[in-house]
Amino acid sequence: MIAVTDLALEKIQEILQEERDENLIIRVNVSPG
Repeated sequence: MIAVTDLALEKIQEILQEERDENLIIRVNVSPG
């Protein structure tokens, strides 16, 4: 149970990190200058 939860948390963190990186890239490209 704990191991499965840890894996799920790691996967969620990976997804959130990817979304944050994409949002940062989009923000940089959209912002003028």
